Amino acid sequence: MSDILSAISIVYGLLFAIFLQWFPDVSKASGIKYNPDKARDIDFVQDIQKYKVMPLLIASVLLTLIILPLFFNVLWESLMTIKKYSFNAFAYYDVVLSVILYISCLSITLSGYLVITFVKIKKELRRKQRSLR
Repeated sequence: MSDILSAISIVYGLLFAIFLQWFPDVSKASGIKYNPDKARDIDFVQDIQKYKVMPLLIASVLLTLIILPLFFNVLWESLMTIKKYSFNAFAYYDVVLSVILYISCLSITLSGYLVITFVKIKKELRRKQRSLR
């Protein structure tokens, strides 16, 4: 199980490092309110959406989908341990399983944030394109 944790940690670490590197641009693009006089803003936001948000979104969702079955398995095991041993369940505490749950939750949260950001940027781009017509 620790090999799985190592692999997930490495992949998630790389994904999160890229996310942190690109976060200022993604944040700026999702917060820009469009002005008809600023065509440059549209180009900037489209580039960020295409070349930063979309690749991160795809990578994050794929990672989440890959670890989701493991997440549910570990969660089920944990709940059954708590049910079986009640207050003595802490005697069966497994750090590796806990970290897998934690990384899974982080991955789900990152995917959710990126989906919301992508949708927000998409809506703003559509609104701007309609106003230009």
